[in-house]
Order: sequence, then structure tokens, then C-alpha cells
Amino acid sequence: MNRWLLAIRPRTLTGAVAPVLVGLSSAYQATGFIRPVPALLCLLFALLMQVNANLFNDWWDCRKGVDTDVPRIGPLRVCAAGLVSIRAMLAAIILVTLLAAATGLCLLWWSAQLSSPMPFGLSAPMLMLLVGICCLVGFAAYSTFFSRWALGDVMVVVFFGLVPVVCTYLLQDAPSDNTLLWNRSLAMGLAADALLVVNNYRDRHGDRLVGKRTLCTLIGIRASEMLYFLLGVAAVVLSVDWWHIGDVHILAASAILLLPYLALHNATYRKMVRISEGPELNSVLADTARNILILGLCVSLLSIMPG
Repeated sequence: MNRWLLAIRPRTLTGAVAPVLVGLSSAYQATGFIRPVPALLCLLFALLMQVNANLFNDWWDCRKGVDTDVPRIGPLRVCAAGLVSIRAMLAAIILVTLLAAATGLCLLWWSAQLSSPMPFGLSAPMLMLLVGICCLVGFAAYSTFFSRWALGDVMVVVFFGLVPVVCTYLLQDAPSDNTLLWNRSLAMGLAADALLVVNNYRDRHGDRLVGKRTLCTLIGIRASEMLYFLLGVAAVVLSVDWWHIGDVHILAASAILLLPYLALHNATYRKMVRISEGPELNSVLADTARNILILGLCVSLLSIMPG
């Protein structure tokens, strides 16, 4: 069980939980209630997809020698360490994929009962079917292609921000013409991308040795550090309800509620710059995962705040 927990990487699961919370709180702000069934299904689907991505990345990198050809300074990869066989990991990936697909089918059935118009003029079942297919294909494409051609950041913003926040919101039968929703979903995606930035920042030397192109290897150390900091700042700016810029009370509440995340993000950024390289950057990774959850909670509180 401990080996599988290492493979699942529980600390990274905050990246799946936080956007669902933001989607639910935004739906509550728009409709005044929460439907528990789709809420739980969305949370389960997000967690399963995050777990699947972690397992697949472990399995694929072991097959390609990414974790065996260069010294590993990140969290232990169970396949490369010989704790779990490649065959057992593949079986686990298939199992989790089937569970995610079953959860997605339940969401698809639920979407057929929705009455609110969907974006792009699509029916709710068609939109959710397309999203589900993209999620199942995307987690594999990330490890095999996107993460190796400096496109992983785009995938993170889409699948850890836009998709979970917006889909969770829509499955609550909330109106889709909500500009603030899209701002919040992008904010969560940018905050989640900070997790990828520090991960690639830590692994930059090994990635260069194996020819893996990440944004960090392309733009360099200092630019990566600044990018990490700016992602957090942009997430805060997007989370503020600028539609009520004339209301001093709302802006003040936004600043107060979002300040904890910004303070933690700045402290984590300074820690990242101070450590610069080596296994100690794993603590920065853990702090960033915590910060994402804090942002999700802050934005959720801002959403349900009266007025």
C-alpha cells in the first residue's frame, strides 16, 4: 500500500480538488444551491484523472529511461526504483482509467437532465462527452508528447483550470454566461502551472541530458523563477471581482481573502530562489501544492460571500 501511495503522490491531489471547489462555489453564487450528486462525481473524476496522470507518468518515464538514465532528485518513482513492476503499473492505469470512464458516464447521464444553455451552442451531453474524451486522451498525451515539447504548461492551464472549474459549474445547471467564472478557471490553471514550473525547474539538468524540452530548459533559470512568481500574481488578479470595482467593500474583501495565498506564494517563491537546485526543491513542490488548495479555498470563500 505504501508503494502505491508513493506512486499516487497524494500531495499533488490538491491540484484536482481546488478547481472543483471553485466551480462549486461559483455555481452556488449563481444559483444559490449545490447539487451534491454531480458535485461528488466531479470531485471523484478529477481525483481519478490526477491519479491516472501520476501513474502514467511514472510508467512512461520508466519505459523511456527518463528516471534511470539520469540521477533522480524528485520524489521517488516506484517503477524506476523497482518497487512496482511495469506490468503491475500498466494494470493499475487500466483500472483507474475504467473507473474514471465509469464516473464520466455517470456525469454524462446527469448532463442530459440539465436545462441551462451550454457554451458553443452544444447540448450538455455532447459537450461533456467531448470533454471526457479529451481528458482521457490528454493525460496520456501529456507524458508522451506535450511535456517533452514545452507544451505541458498549456495542458496544465486547460486541464487543471478551465476544464474542471467550468465543467463542475455547468453540471450544477448554472448559467454559462458568467465572465467571472472564466476568470476564476484561468486563475486556477495558472496557479496549477506553478506546480509544473517548479517541477521542471528542479529537473532542468536531467531534462537537458535526456533531450526533454520543457519551458524551463528553453527560457533559463532566472526567467523560470520570475514566471513562477508572476503566475501567482496573475492568479490573484484574475480572482478579483473587477465587475464591482466601484464597490470598496467587495474589493477590500477580495484583497483580504486573497492575501493569504499571495503571501504564501511569495514566501514559496523566495524559498525556491534561495534553494535553486537539488532535492530540497521537493519541499517547494509540496508548498506550491498547498498554495493551490489555499487559493481554491480563498476564491471559494470570495464566491459565497454575501453581496
